[in-house]
Amino acid sequence: MPSPPTWSEGTSTPIEGSSSSPRLFPPFLRKYLLLAWLVVCGHIWFAPDVGDDDGLFDTHRVDHTFDDPVRGKTRVANGEGDWHGDISRSVMVEEEGGEGVDDDVGDDEELGAADKNEEIDEDEEVDLNEDGVDHNEEELKEEGTKEGNVHIDALLPITFEKCCIPAAFKRSNNPTDVDCFGTCFTERACDDMIYPFNSAEEKDLFPSVEMTSEGRMIRRRECMSPQSLTPPLEWCQEPQMDTKRGTSAHLVKGIPPAGCSIVSSSGGSGPFQHVIIFPSAKLAFCGIPKVGITMWEQFLRFYIGAKDYPSLPHYKLDRTPLQFDQLDQDAQRRIWDDEEWTWAAFIRNPAERLLSGFLDKVKSNEEKLKWTDGRLTLEAFIDSLSKPANLAKVVDDEGQLIGHKCTKGNSSLFGLTWCSDPHWRPQVFSCGLSERIDRFKYVGDIDYAADQSRELLSHVGLWDTHGKHFIKGGIQIGRSKHCNQASHPINHTSHVGFQQSDEVDTTYLHAKKSKEKMDEFYTPELLRKVNQVLYPDDYKLWKLVHANGNRLSKGKDLMTKLSSKCISTSLQ
Repeated sequence: MPSPPTWSEGTSTPIEGSSSSPRLFPPFLRKYLLLAWLVVCGHIWFAPDVGDDDGLFDTHRVDHTFDDPVRGKTRVANGEGDWHGDISRSVMVEEEGGEGVDDDVGDDEELGAADKNEEIDEDEEVDLNEDGVDHNEEELKEEGTKEGNVHIDALLPITFEKCCIPAAFKRSNNPTDVDCFGTCFTERACDDMIYPFNSAEEKDLFPSVEMTSEGRMIRRRECMSPQSLTPPLEWCQEPQMDTKRGTSAHLVKGIPPAGCSIVSSSGGSGPFQHVIIFPSAKLAFCGIPKVGITMWEQFLRFYIGAKDYPSLPHYKLDRTPLQFDQLDQDAQRRIWDDEEWTWAAFIRNPAERLLSGFLDKVKSNEEKLKWTDGRLTLEAFIDSLSKPANLAKVVDDEGQLIGHKCTKGNSSLFGLTWCSDPHWRPQVFSCGLSERIDRFKYVGDIDYAADQSRELLSHVGLWDTHGKHFIKGGIQIGRSKHCNQASHPINHTSHVGFQQSDEVDTTYLHAKKSKEKMDEFYTPELLRKVNQVLYPDDYKLWKLVHANGNRLSKGKDLMTKLSSKCISTSLQ
């Protein structure tokens, strides 16, 4: 900004230290020019920093979501809204079993029940901006529908500048750390006990499970001590009804029941841990670790109207009521049996997925694995997974084998069983794929995520209403990569859609780039071992899906190619 004139009044002599050039204008003109200069400088100084003329937001409105994102700081729930923490500081949140939280697009671990009770801050609410903003909510909604845009709650301008633990979770036994578990900028989440459902009637259709101490003990035994270490692998198993009422939903014969992740995380978390539901579309999406689950969790929060949906989603409580494992067994059975519900999953090249899991979950935590001596290679890791699982046997009073006990620690690094870490547990172990792939209307390949996500959402009616309006990325700050607060990019007007490519990087510190490192880490022999010894069924399924190109595959078509026994089933 230029400096004002420094001439002394009523004289042609400049003030000491100023230029010695003679005065160019008479006194009255100088005063006029000085006044004009002050007006111009004031206009520049007080003008808004950011404008938006795309029809979605008023040009005079400034996004006050963050006071100073450049500083890399965030306000947290300490009661006073003080600056606390630095985005550059990385905090590893550990789960049961010792595995850290994944930090890339394939991240999917849930925080274990024990970890959820380890709170950092006690207050439930934090104000991110102390400046009052007086907006009319109805006017904002009208702006959100200009030029034919569909009304999307998650994309409306931010008028509620607080973060909170959702109203339905404000109980003494739930987390109070807003940064990790709370919802930001979404007033309904803070005040409405029905959120994230649209109505009380919808909420009643999807009640959360309520377990007694005895029921929890029974479920934990079923999940943590499975009778068989691996699924039967039948592809087209006959549908089965529960024979053990009052405990858990046994949806598929020969695999652990639904709801295991309530009583266990990591090894023993069960086959349905990462199924998320979209009630209005009757879509049950089977998320698989290291197969892009983070983006789908973000889209779920976008779907329910959370304005901070670009935040790392895996600890957010507002998504809990829409997790399949969290529902009671009658709701789980209805969603599984009702053909009106679309079940879908994406899979990935097993060698590429294993490399991603190794780099993110093993190599980065090698100091905790005492048996590696700090020299663990991918080849050594593959060798350990090829060995028989070393699990304790569970016997009854008569000494008969009734199961194998999933234990914590390094035992999940040996063999591939139900007790293995879900980041390298075989993909076909997920959601009953190995037994009832015919139940999956669509199976996609993550290599074609853009086309196939659009196709899937179009089939269930979510592309036009939500998918094509999804904005990737967002302002992201927080005390760590796991606990952050983010809003949608308010000035980013390119709605290219969910999973579609644009200039915004959507990954969460995804520096591993396992696809680009395949040649670096794999020899032909090692690649053969992964595909034919460790993951033969994953590889067989992935090859069939991949061969279909950018079109989704159908489970009933796949089952006849996976097993000749399923051909007769398809003809019935």
